[in-house]
Amino acid sequence: MVPDINLQLRVVIKALREVVAPAVDPDNRLAIEQFHLSMATLGFVEARLPLVRKRVRRELHNAIALAEAAAAAMKGGAAPITAEVVAARAALGDADVDTGELEAHKSRLLAAVSAAVNASPDAATDRALDKAVVAASKPQFDLVRAWGLPSGFEPDPAQVPPLDDLISGKAINQQ
Repeated sequence: MVPDINLQLRVVIKALREVVAPAVDPDNRLAIEQFHLSMATLGFVEARLPLVRKRVRRELHNAIALAEAAAAAMKGGAAPITAEVVAARAALGDADVDTGELEAHKSRLLAAVSAAVNASPDAATDRALDKAVVAASKPQFDLVRAWGLPSGFEPDPAQVPPLDDLISGKAINQQ
């Protein structure tokens, strides 16, 4: 078995296209449709696989910004968020931390923000948190939209910042 995951994907795609596709019954429209969806998915995975680690790191940056905005919106009681932010920043600074651990940090940050929003003590804090969450969520929404752009569901692709700019943080700094 070849250890290179990108080469493995190319081999599977080629085998499906050249061997399996011709063997699919042309009268079986569901099989044909599912074959094309599977090929599109494999092509998407092949194209995005080299960017996964960068995307996960950017998502953690986005979650940190969201958590910091939520903590700033709270008058007090932001200690659980702050502790998660410190841990997440440390993980980003450690080159040996894998993507699974980075995603776990993101999940803990988002859970801390969610708990803070749910425990908001008054209407003024609610409004401040709402504004902070909406404003800080835009970079993540843009990233998700750009990531899925090849799927063809975006009504106006020209309105989506380039994926490379979003992953690098360039687009965030321009907003």
